[in-house]
Amino acid sequence: MKTIKKFWGIIPIAIYIVVKLILLIVEKTQNLVLRAIPQSILLYFAIFSVFVFILYLIHLFFSLEQIKKYKFMQVLRFIIFFIYGLGIVGALWVCIFISGFVYKPEDVVFENGIKMVSVDSSYIDLSEDYYQHVNFLFRGKQVLKEIRENTYWIYDVNGDLIETGTYEN
Repeated sequence: MKTIKKFWGIIPIAIYIVVKLILLIVEKTQNLVLRAIPQSILLYFAIFSVFVFILYLIHLFFSLEQIKKYKFMQVLRFIIFFIYGLGIVGALWVCIFISGFVYKPEDVVFENGIKMVSVDSSYIDLSEDYYQHVNFLFRGKQVLKEIRENTYWIYDVNGDLIETGTYEN
C-alpha cells in the first residue's frame, strides 16, 4: 500500500503501456484490429494517464524539503496548478474536436450470410469498407467488401478478388 501511495502518478501510465503491449501482441498474432469505440476509450485513458503523470511530477517537485521553505513557492505553485488546469480543459476540448473528425462510425451488418463490421470512411462521396466481425473489441484486418461511389469489390478472407460490379442509380 505504501508503494501505491508513493508511485500513484506512474500507475495509470504503466497500466496503459501494459494494455497497449497486450493489444499489439494480440493484433499482430491474430491479424485483428481494435474497433473504434475501444480505441477511443484507450486514447482517452492515455491522455488521462499523461495528465495524472504531470500532476504527479508537479506534486513531487513542490513536496521537496528544500523548496518548501521559500515563501514565493506558494504563489508559484498556485500559478502552475492554475495553468495546468487551463491546459487540461484546453486539451480535452481539442481532443473532443479532433475526435469528431477522426472517428469513423461502425455498424455490425449481415452481408451474404456473413456477420461483418461496416466502417463508413466517406467524407463527400460514398465510401464503406466491410471487415470480418470477431467480437465487440476486435474486427478483422482484411477488407471483405469495399464500396466506392457506385462500384463495389468483394474479396475472400485471403484478399483475393471474387466479384466486382456497379450499383445502378
